[in-house]
Amino acid sequence: MEIRRFRTVFAVATVVIITTLFFAVPKAFATEWTDDERSYVAQNCSSILISLKNLQVSDANTRAYLGNILEGTTTRYITRLNVRLLRNNLSVPELISDQSDIAAVKSAFSTSYIKYARSLEDLIKINCRSNPLGFLNQLVIVRTNRAALREVVERAKTIIVDHTNNVEAFKETL
Repeated sequence: MEIRRFRTVFAVATVVIITTLFFAVPKAFATEWTDDERSYVAQNCSSILISLKNLQVSDANTRAYLGNILEGTTTRYITRLNVRLLRNNLSVPELISDQSDIAAVKSAFSTSYIKYARSLEDLIKINCRSNPLGFLNQLVIVRTNRAALREVVERAKTIIVDHTNNVEAFKETL
């Protein structure tokens, strides 16, 4: 039983760490660009593109990792527990609700990530040397999509933490 609790706590801790490290997004986005900003982008286009391509690879790895955590949490923990409870004629509405919530978040995560990844790919395709304004405007879209993705990941984290608390509360009633 301690191993299962450790795994659950480890999964929650992992989601918290990953969301904190990889999905930090600035709160505000510029919508008007100065000549200095456009000039900076044009002059540093090559290094900016290298950084963006590295970010793209890192984000893809993080997406796979988080996707696996969400899938594993759902199939190995939440669904199995709910099935066992139903087989034993125990009804815990909070745990069933958690299962529905995490399924919705998994879907939203996939959709949000695809939207973010496509906008990042579109950003990388823009020639920032000759079109710094278009590049900066696309950057706003990428940041907005990344912020939306971060919100989904935060929601997943909240659901997993709430589920852990609901399981602990249910254990107290046994």
